[in-house]
Amino acid sequence: GDILIIGNSKTASEYIHNKIKLEKNDILTPNKVKAIQSRLSTTGLFTYINVKPVSTGGEFTKTTDLLISLEERDSKVFELSPGIRSDLGVKLSSTLKFYNIKGYNRSVQVKAQVNQRLSFSSLAPERRNQEDFTEYNTQVTWDVPEVFATENNFSLTTAVTRTRFFNFDAEILPGSI
Repeated sequence: GDILIIGNSKTASEYIHNKIKLEKNDILTPNKVKAIQSRLSTTGLFTYINVKPVSTGGEFTKTTDLLISLEERDSKVFELSPGIRSDLGVKLSSTLKFYNIKGYNRSVQVKAQVNQRLSFSSLAPERRNQEDFTEYNTQVTWDVPEVFATENNFSLTTAVTRTRFFNFDAEILPGSI
């Protein structure tokens, strides 16, 4: 039978076909249907997934199609968190994440936090009267699941941090793959 997919306005049909790992005219069993639903669920792209075999054709040409009904989750998320911490002082954090870029479950996330200390008691005594110092941390992460149609995932993260330590101030540029 055929594989019919409805509800995927952002996710590429090719990506879904690759995830379900089912070829035309494969025999559908209840375990295969559960496995397909599970593989789609693990992508994190959908808020609703229904995988249902549907009989089609006449008495002598009966076939079973697979109907996959989906509802996609939001592809953009923004978070803003103002606050105050006893160690960091007044802070503002934000996150912006784009999911399912180009329909293949790739994502980019940008996180940022800035803070201004209200107290310098956690610094060395000779540094407690220094000028104000704005601290920040920004981080960008790019995730690519299933690189080259394998089970391998690729993630690249880079960050810039400016922070005040007990005896010194630092600007840090870590990165990881």
